[in-house]
Amino acid sequence: MCWLWFLLPVAIHYQRKARREAEASNGQYIWPRTLVNRPVALYLLVLAGTLAFVVLMAAVGLYGP
Repeated sequence: MCWLWFLLPVAIHYQRKARREAEASNGQYIWPRTLVNRPVALYLLVLAGTLAFVVLMAAVGLYGP
């Protein structure tokens, strides 16, 4: 799960690059203004996944063999 934290800055970089290219395309491409296309959504997704993984590992440790 830690590899997601290393890939997150790369994903955000390419997301911002794609948005800049869409804005510079003179209307040929339209960048949607939804929450999914925001870097904060990526951070929250990775944070939620990490927390779920930690809770899962704690539950397995408590109730495992």
